[in-house]
Parts: sequence; structure tokens; C-alpha cells
Amino acid sequence: MRNCDGAPRMSRPILITLIAIGASLAASCRSTKMPGYRGPTSTMYEVVRDVNANNAGITTLWSDHTFRAWIHDDKGKEHYVDGDGVLLYRKMPEKPDELLIQGNSIIGKIFEMGSTSGPDAQYWVAVIPQMATEWWGYYKHLGKRCARPIPIRPDLVVEVLGVSDIDENFLRPPVPTMRFNNDQRVYMMTFNVQLPNRWVTQKEVWYDLKTKLPTKVLLFDENGRIVLRADLTNHEPLEGAQERKIATVYKLFFPENKDQFHFTLKNPKLNKRGIPREGAIRRREVGDLREIIQIDKDCGD
Repeated sequence: MRNCDGAPRMSRPILITLIAIGASLAASCRSTKMPGYRGPTSTMYEVVRDVNANNAGITTLWSDHTFRAWIHDDKGKEHYVDGDGVLLYRKMPEKPDELLIQGNSIIGKIFEMGSTSGPDAQYWVAVIPQMATEWWGYYKHLGKRCARPIPIRPDLVVEVLGVSDIDENFLRPPVPTMRFNNDQRVYMMTFNVQLPNRWVTQKEVWYDLKTKLPTKVLLFDENGRIVLRADLTNHEPLEGAQERKIATVYKLFFPENKDQFHFTLKNPKLNKRGIPREGAIRRREVGDLREIIQIDKDCGD
């Protein structure tokens, strides 16, 4: 079909399609608004100052809790356990910090996880009713090839409570760096150490834009693989700590073995009748076990 001047006439469907495309392009050109937060942000020094102002007063922790755990055995079979119990924590001048998480049900103690400090610092986890097994080892052998795997690694769990201070000397390892995530509205702080041939990231913590409280913790191996991902929510004042706040809901996932550990703190306090005190957190006999596995027995002394 042609116009009066002999030029081809455009069909109506094609004309409508071109008009729609043109309108869409015009609309996209007019829309220059970027998603996410575009307001003022704090400097790295200000973020660290606010984080430390909250965490410096949290030296201990006592809390009731409820928990759920999905644990996989050596054959990959999943075991589920849940209950309630008590959580104790002590911040130590030299790492590791001390942690004890006990779980109970109507049949008694069903779960325990712990971490101690000092030259002979130990860590352990025990699942009593189903697996009837305790795994334990020494921190001095942590990361060695001679050490066997352990479920729900206690040495990593102690890192996610979100109450660690940040060294204000930003050149002292683990060296911190910071970037701001506009979409998530968080400050993303990474902590890096130097290996003989390169630098690697050990840990990343997300801090909320407004509150500077931690919302996510990622722990990495030396090849950048995530070994623990933790989401921290429902921050509440810690009784006895002058309104300083701590997360009360923790959801931990271990990608390597697909273990999960979720726990919720109830009425957390700085301490209860002076507990935890020195010596309160240590490895003891935990119950009727079928097997006790020292994961680093092949590492020697």
C-alpha cells in the first residue's frame, strides 16, 4: 500500500508498536532517580567510634534462650534437635572469647557448645539424644590438616555475637576497611590479614546505617569461601549495660556441611548473680554419650 506521493504506507500494527517503543524510551530517559539511600553517611572513624561505644560495656552475657539445630553426620544424614537453655559469654583480653551454650528438653540435657580461653583453650560441641557424640579440640591446633571436621564450629559461633570491639589503629591486623552499601543501608566492614604471599579477608560485618548495630556476619577461609553466614536481628537493650543493645535472634548457616544453628535470646543480662565469672565456663562431662571424639588427637602436643 502506498501514499499519494507513491511512498510505501506503514501498516497500522507496526506504527502502534513503534509509538509504544518510543514512549517507553522517552519515559526511561526522563527517569534519572537512582534506587537506594543517597543521604549523608558517617566516616569510618565515626562508625568505629559508635560501634565501640556500644560494645565496650558488654564484657559478659547471661541469657535464657531457645534454639534449633540441623546437624549432619559423617555420612551426610541430617539430625534435628531443639529446646531451650542458658547462654554464657565472657569477652577476653586475648582471643578466643569464652562461650557456653547449653540446651535442654523434657528428657534433660540434649545439646552443648563451648569455647574456653588461655594457653590450653578448647572448643567443643555435643549432641546427646540422637547422635550421642561429643567433638572437641584445642585452639592451638585450629586449622591444621591433622584436625578433623567438627559440626557447628564453636570457634566460629563465638565470633558472631556482635559485641567485639574494633581496634582504632586501622593499620594493625586484622586490618579493617569499610564501604557503604546504598541498597542495604549498611556499612560493610571487612577485616584482613596478610599471608606469606597475599592478603585475605577473614571476616565481614554489616552495621546498620542508623544504629551502627551488626546485622550480618560473614566468615571466610583463606580462599574467600564463606564458612559461616549469620543474620542478626531484633536488637534489644542488655539489662545492666546502660541501655547498650545486643541482637537477640541469630540464624547461622555453615555452607560447607549445610549445618544450621538458630537461637533466640530471652531477657539477656550483663550477668546474673555475678555469673559468668572466671572459671564458670569450662568443658565438663555433658551426659550419656556413645562416643567422644578428640578431633585433633593426631596433631600431637
